[in-house]
This record gives sequence, C-alpha cells and structure tokens, in this order.
Amino acid sequence: MANSRLSEIRKIRFEKLQKLRNLGIDPYPPKYSKSFIKISEALNSFGKEIDIVGRLWRWREHGNVIFADLRDASGQVQLLFQKKVLSDKFKILKLFDTGDFLGISGEVIKTQAGEITVDVSSFELLSKSIRPLPDDWTGLKDEETRYRQRYVDLLVNDDLKKLFNQKRIFGS
Repeated sequence: MANSRLSEIRKIRFEKLQKLRNLGIDPYPPKYSKSFIKISEALNSFGKEIDIVGRLWRWREHGNVIFADLRDASGQVQLLFQKKVLSDKFKILKLFDTGDFLGISGEVIKTQAGEITVDVSSFELLSKSIRPLPDDWTGLKDEETRYRQRYVDLLVNDDLKKLFNQKRIFGS
C-alpha cells in the first residue's frame, strides 16, 4: 500500500512538473538569478528587502493567502504569499510541493501573531521535488530506512543533525 501511495504522489508531481514546463518555467535552472543571504541572517533583517533560498517545508493555504516555511542549513523562516501582491504568479504556487527548492525575494515583517515572516514579492523555482519528504509530525520511524537513506534522516531529524555537527566540530 505504501508503494502505491508513493507512486500516486510521484505521478501527481510529474504532472505538475510538466505543467511548469508548459508555462515556460525551467524546473531545474542552473543557478538562482540573485545573490542571497542565509535564513538566519534574514531573521535579523526586520523591515528590509532580502533574497533567500531554501527548501519548502510546510504549506498552509488560506484562500488568497498562503503561508509556508522555508528551510536552509542555518534555519527556518515563514513565508507569506499574497494574491494581491503576486497577482498572476499566485496561480503558479499550486504547482509547488513541500521539498521544492525556491528563491524568494521580499520584505521581512512580523505577523499579527508576532512571527517573523518574509512577505514575498517574487519567487523563483530552483528545483522541483519528485519524492515527498517524510511527514514532519511522525518523522522517519523505519530504522532500516534511517540507516539506508541517512541523507533523509539528517534532513528531518534536527537532533541527529546537531549531533553530526558536534562530532564534525570536535573531531570525535
């Protein structure tokens, strides 16, 4: 059953990939067209226009507004996509999935809830993800998968990532 679910997800993502190509969007461009900063630096750039890149982590749609989380190696930030700001490009967002890599331009603001957020003024697809990321809530539970696909375990398990960085820094 798990394989059929994965096959269905991949089929849907391949269809989205084809739709992006039909719109003239290169789903795998050679590089981001702008210079960018780390997300950890963006979190300290309140009120400034910034450019960042990262991987889409979570996706929450609310009508004419979409909230998403973007991660890089330095941290995570919330994104705010508004239809009134993005106009026609807002429709393209329906073709994105968690795991996709994006380049983002926008102003760093605080939401009503007080969370630091990038109010997106433009975006660029840097890489389309075909396989889904493990669920953030349940994580990666299968021990054999954790060992055979260590890169996935490092991607979703922050504690393991910190442990690997400590070992790298202290050389033990």
